[in-house]
Amino acid sequence: LYIAWMFGWHYLFWAWIDGDRHPDLCQAVLHRACSFQAAFTHFFSADGVYVPWGRSLGSRFGGLGTFIFGHLLKIAPEPPGALRRLSSGCLRYFYEHGLFHPREHYWTQGFHGHNPAALERYASPGSPNCAAQGLLALTLDPDDAFWTAVEAPLPVERADFELVLPAPGFVV
Repeated sequence: LYIAWMFGWHYLFWAWIDGDRHPDLCQAVLHRACSFQAAFTHFFSADGVYVPWGRSLGSRFGGLGTFIFGHLLKIAPEPPGALRRLSSGCLRYFYEHGLFHPREHYWTQGFHGHNPAALERYASPGSPNCAAQGLLALTLDPDDAFWTAVEAPLPVERADFELVLPAPGFVV
C-alpha cells in the first residue's frame, strides 16, 4: 500500500513536472501508474475506506494523491465523478473515525483516532503530512471536471467482482 502515497504519486509528480525530458521513462511510469490505479480503485468500499494492508496505515487517505495526479495526467482509469466519489468517501470515512482530536482539533496519528500501534517509528511524526497528499484535489480549479462532474459509483457500488492480482498474491 505504501506505493499509493509515496512512490506512486511521487513518480507521477515527476512525470508532471519533468517527464518530457525522459519520454520513455515517463511512458513506463504512466503505464504502471494506470495499471496500479485500475486495481486500487477496487480496494475502496462503499463507505469510503480502503482495504488496509501493509505499512503506513497512519497515512490514512494519502493514497488519494495518486488518483488526482492520474486525473491531471489523463491516465486515471476512472472518470472524474468516480474519482471525486472515491475521494469524498475516503475523506468522510476518516473524518467520521477520529481524524481530528475531539477537543484540540489537530490531526490524530493512527488509523482510527489516535492509535500509536498503527504507526511506524520512523514515520510517526510524518503521518499527517502523508495523509495531506490526499487533499491534492483542493489545488484543482473549481471548473475542473473533478469538481463539476456528478459523483459516480465506485467499482464496489457498480457490481460484484473478483479481482485477482497475481504479483502481490491478492484476491479482492
